[in-house]
Amino acid sequence: MGRIDHRNRRTNLIREAVELGATKILVGMGGVATTDGGRGALAALTSDVPFADGTVEVLVDTSTPFLQAAEVFGPQKGADSELIERLTRRLSADAVEWLDRFGIDVRDVPGSGAAGGLAGALYAAGATIRDGVEVVADYLRLWEVLREVDLVITGEGAFDHTSINGKGPGCVLAEARKHGIPTLVVAGSIATDAGHIASAHASIVEIVGQAAAFETPSRALRVATAHALDQYINGRESTPEHR
Repeated sequence: MGRIDHRNRRTNLIREAVELGATKILVGMGGVATTDGGRGALAALTSDVPFADGTVEVLVDTSTPFLQAAEVFGPQKGADSELIERLTRRLSADAVEWLDRFGIDVRDVPGSGAAGGLAGALYAAGATIRDGVEVVADYLRLWEVLREVDLVITGEGAFDHTSINGKGPGCVLAEARKHGIPTLVVAGSIATDAGHIASAHASIVEIVGQAAAFETPSRALRVATAHALDQYINGRESTPEHR
């Protein structure tokens, strides 16, 4: 959760694409396991920022604004309240610096907190923020295909309130619900306040234990999915219209 160097493949690819004259660059956010406000990324991009208008699009799966990045995602990464407060103060300082440097205030921009604030830094540097789920769904014609199915199964590593706040699983569940399609959530862990959104759900860790979940993940996933299916079928058969 500390300030680590973002000069990784993602940043290198952005820089190379800009230098090669790319007119549209899509950058997916997520998986950084840090909250550095995008400082390392901007340091690596150096003279390539600010971006030309419309060149870089940042795809996010959350509506979390910049200043709430640590508060929302920190607990998932093991940050305690003291560390979250410290990280939030640092994000606030980053936002002030990006405002001075680029003239863009990222503090309350929806989605700018994605990837520990990396989305906000790129936004300040001239990128636009787009709903990543919608971009991918349009490309795959996902909503069109979804209307033709009888059951939707989705999930992620840790399914909690953030999963239904702009992330792929939450958007898929919402779209299925609009069309009356039953849903199952199968995830490594499921928060008590999140499982209710699906017709049935199964936490892999609760069903097979943490050790088995890590040692034999494929088997653990199959077992948990079978459990969720049984839960759904039994619940469906117990309703009056299926007796």
